[in-house]
Amino acid sequence: MESIIKKNIDIKTVKIAQAVFKKKKLNFKSNSKNIPEWDSLNHIVLMISLQKKFKLKFDLYEIININSLDQFKLHIKEDNLFGFYTSKKNIN
Repeated sequence: MESIIKKNIDIKTVKIAQAVFKKKKLNFKSNSKNIPEWDSLNHIVLMISLQKKFKLKFDLYEIININSLDQFKLHIKEDNLFGFYTSKKNIN
């Protein structure tokens, strides 16, 4: 079950980013340097969207320093270790 949740976190993270940046071809190598649409406003939109979906909060350090989908994914999974995103009904 844990791996299913982690896989769904991967999928949801990419889908949210695809919606924010209006790009279909994104992966965990995607970052603020290789996506022209990843400007300061879309960075905040992405963070807010991820916070709402996964019911977590980013602190100031994370807001400033997370700049790739891989870093977002790792942060979300780290929070999941503490039980913040374990409900199956949250994964849609």
